[in-house]
Amino acid sequence: MPKSPASGSALVLPKPGSRAWGLRGIGLGLSMAMLLVGCAAPTRPPAAASETPGGERVPGGLVSLQDRADQAYAEGRLLDAEQLYRQLLREMPQSAYAWLRLGNVQLRNSELEAAARSYRECLKFMQDDARCWNNLALTYIKMANLTLDQAGQFITDSEQAARLDAFRRRVVDSTSNEVTEGR
Repeated sequence: MPKSPASGSALVLPKPGSRAWGLRGIGLGLSMAMLLVGCAAPTRPPAAASETPGGERVPGGLVSLQDRADQAYAEGRLLDAEQLYRQLLREMPQSAYAWLRLGNVQLRNSELEAAARSYRECLKFMQDDARCWNNLALTYIKMANLTLDQAGQFITDSEQAARLDAFRRRVVDSTSNEVTEGR
């Protein structure tokens, strides 16, 4: 008679055709079915949700898109980054992080009006984001500087031109020219 390896006692097997034999067969069948279902399950779990550096929840299906946009931005591929952030915003129009990053791309491309719009969108969803306020102010300062440069082209009086130029220098000197990153 076979012995149980663990206890050394004899294994008692049910007689074929008995009720216990049938239950054993059902149990074995269920075990095999569960094993097969487990093998047929996808080996890769569904993409998990993530968060932006600002703490926004990014649905699992968009994590790769955000990663590609951030990578393009980090590598200085601004046209690619702009396209990818716009695509992300079509899926997540309330993402302050994506609006901030899109504004940064536009500011670096000297698209000042577009950058200001993007930063204002960012602030609709995250009013306490100092980075966005900083970058919006920087955008307006750049716009003011361009306006002063344009004015200088039309001012012919040397005294007025000197005052305008001195004012422009004070504006430029009093501000930082750095974009606050979306991190």
